[in-house]
Amino acid sequence: MRKIIMISFLIVAIVSIGLFTFIKSNPPLVSGTVGSSGDKHTVVVEIGNKGFSDVNIKSVFINNNAVP
Repeated sequence: MRKIIMISFLIVAIVSIGLFTFIKSNPPLVSGTVGSSGDKHTVVVEIGNKGFSDVNIKSVFINNNAVP
């Protein structure tokens, strides 16, 4: 019984480490360009999708939750 528990724990640990390594080496979302204006009032951030599924944007808010 103890041997089965140890083997199960080892399998879960190996799968978890493999999944973590895969996600760290192939991030689903990546940030590209980050820029700001000279007076630091405007910031532009580009985010891209490199994952297996599409990203659906539900809403965009600016300046204290105002709709653009």
